[in-house]
Amino acid sequence: MELRLDTFSGAPERRLERVTAGTEWTGELTAAERVVTIHALVAVQRDTRVRRTCETVHRDVLHQLCLPEHELTVVRLKPATFLLRFLSPQLHNKALAARVLFVGGISLRLMLWMKPVNAASRSSCFRVRVCLEGVPSHGHQIEIVRQLFRGPIFVDGVDDEREEDEEIGCFCLWL
Repeated sequence: MELRLDTFSGAPERRLERVTAGTEWTGELTAAERVVTIHALVAVQRDTRVRRTCETVHRDVLHQLCLPEHELTVVRLKPATFLLRFLSPQLHNKALAARVLFVGGISLRLMLWMKPVNAASRSSCFRVRVCLEGVPSHGHQIEIVRQLFRGPIFVDGVDDEREEDEEIGCFCLWL
């Protein structure tokens, strides 16, 4: 299947940053999206200090759900986020009923797959860089600054690179 890519048009201020092309949504893509919706779950690592591999996630999820190896595939979507694709919708539902699985002592929160177009309400589908001003250097620890946010957050890591002069002295995180 050949995909035709179009550049995004419209007012520059309404364009998404770092997205350079899109593709026409076809009937084949709709069918593939439907299959993923009924066979796959998104698993988000709650503690991102230690990265888990696809192999580790695959092994531990199979063990917890008592599944044969061929009934699950695991793909990394981004750091600390995996796509778990089950052989059947029944296995998908069995895993979803658990809501949380554990991989090497770290919990994975399970969520339904949804199209990125409708994902605005799910923060796990987007990655943002947050720079905190006024945090003293001895407070540059994820557990300390996590308390500054309302509700649960998923920290992908600390960003030590400074993009602008104003960021010197800031504590920058990837959420």
